[in-house]
Amino acid sequence: MLNEKQIHEIEDALEKVELTEDTLPFFLYIFETCNEPFITNILAYKFEDLKDDRVIPYLIKHLQNIKTYMYRGNVLSALREFDYRPYADLLINLFATGNYEVSIKAASMLLDIKDQLTSKQKEALEKLIKERTEILNDSIEYFTDVSTDLDLNMEL
Repeated sequence: MLNEKQIHEIEDALEKVELTEDTLPFFLYIFETCNEPFITNILAYKFEDLKDDRVIPYLIKHLQNIKTYMYRGNVLSALREFDYRPYADLLINLFATGNYEVSIKAASMLLDIKDQLTSKQKEALEKLIKERTEILNDSIEYFTDVSTDLDLNMEL
C-alpha cells in the first residue's frame, strides 16, 4: 500500500498528464490495478472528460467490486457520461446496496432512463422503493417516539 506522500505525488503527476486516446490504455491499467481511491477518483474524472467507450468495462468492473463500496460515487458519475442503459440492473443493485451518495446517484440515473426499463426492472425498483419507504417511516416513528419520551416538544 502506498503512503500518503506517495499518493499525493501520484495525484499531482496524474493531474499534469493529459489523458488522450493514445494514453488511455496506460491509464486504464492504472485504474484497474490501483487500490487507492484518490487515484481512481482522479482517473474517473479524466475518463468522464475523454468520453471514450473503452472505459465502460473498467467502470462497470469497479462498480461491481465490493472492495470499492465506499469509493464508487465518482466512478458512477463518470459512467453517467456514457450510454448506461445496458447497466440498469447494476444501477438498481447500487440503489439498493450503495452508500448514500451512490444510492442517490443511481436513483437519479434510473430516473433518466425510466422509460427504457423492462417491466421486471420496474417491479424490482418499485419493491425497493416500498422497502425503503417503510424503513424511513419506521425511523420517523421511532424518533418521534423518542422525542415524545424525552419531552423535547419538537414538531416533525
